[in-house]
Amino acid sequence: MSDRLSKSRWIRHGLRTLANDGPGALKVAPMSQRLKVSRGSFYWHFKDIGDFRAQLLGSWRERTTDQVIQELETETPGPDRLKSLLRRAFGVRRRLDRAIRAWAAEDMTVAALVDAVDTSRVAYIAGLLTAAGVEPARAQGRAAFLYWAYLGQAATRSSVPAALLDEIAELFESGSSRPAARSGPMTDSIHPDSVLGAAEADLDPKQAALLKKTLADHPDPPGKQLLNTGQEEVFSREEVERGTVEHRDETGKT
Repeated sequence: MSDRLSKSRWIRHGLRTLANDGPGALKVAPMSQRLKVSRGSFYWHFKDIGDFRAQLLGSWRERTTDQVIQELETETPGPDRLKSLLRRAFGVRRRLDRAIRAWAAEDMTVAALVDAVDTSRVAYIAGLLTAAGVEPARAQGRAAFLYWAYLGQAATRSSVPAALLDEIAELFESGSSRPAARSGPMTDSIHPDSVLGAAEADLDPKQAALLKKTLADHPDPPGKQLLNTGQEEVFSREEVERGTVEHRDETGKT
């Protein structure tokens, strides 16, 4: 066996293991055997399995949240950021995300991190909507609704055409003469039914009808012109512009 294995390689393997087999598979001996290295390689980079798991979660947050926001801020013009974010977010089968959320149901430490990630994502979406001219109270409700749709799509394992995502982004960024659905700040615990009701009250009939149709009865199109969020699955700008991007899972498989 060789001990020449980088820390980043261990992290990548750990994320794949977590996505495929769950947190129970994050054990030093089996992973070392699969990577054909001694256990000393693991302990060279990590204090113990708890340290390894913590760094896995940190890497997940960085790759799927912090890095995505940074790329949007530096590479995408302001008016197009929500469209780009929706294309990226809705374009990957999120096995790793589902595994981490299942883990969070059994581990309070993991749950706290997931809550922090969810809060930061909703806040960023709300910021994009506010920058587009949506009133802050409406922006928070719309952001929460979009995020619940994102979480629901992971559960159904379906896909949404990129053109429809663009239209949804435009509708959510549009102004409304109707009163805001809620007068106070969003609570830390958001129930999907209340968010859906608030969003429907905030949108005009055309917007509400489109959202219902999209979430309840959208097809899984053969020409999946979608993007994803994971660093290992980033597609080239040329692929995106040609509309040749395929819908892949988090390991890059079609």
